[in-house]
Amino acid sequence: MSHISTNKTTITQVHEGLLQETVELLAQAEPGIKVEVHTKDYGMRNVNCDLAIYTPNLPRGIGLNWKNKEGLEFIGDGYGAEREYERVQKLLLITYQALAVQKCLTLMGYSMETQQPNPNLVRVEALHA
Repeated sequence: MSHISTNKTTITQVHEGLLQETVELLAQAEPGIKVEVHTKDYGMRNVNCDLAIYTPNLPRGIGLNWKNKEGLEFIGDGYGAEREYERVQKLLLITYQALAVQKCLTLMGYSMETQQPNPNLVRVEALHA
């Protein structure tokens, strides 16, 4: 039996361009990511959403809704892929928030220097101009 869950986030005001940039970065960083406008339920039927992300380990995808909503919501059926479902949610939120901070600091006159000492860590330094 299919069960579509809706999970609200703490992001109440979504900047669509920043969210699109987040999704594009994730798609570049992880091979096999696909972007659609629907997720799937357990029976593989389409469930409409504003944007959906599929990974090789998340065949039903995870949907994002923000249009006509009070913030960003994740929707989908993560049954059988709970770890991947949670990983993708966290990755999207962390990347979106990091990009937002980076944009704000740039507007305040800081320049960014990025270092990646290993594949699991990215360090960003803000340097005042």
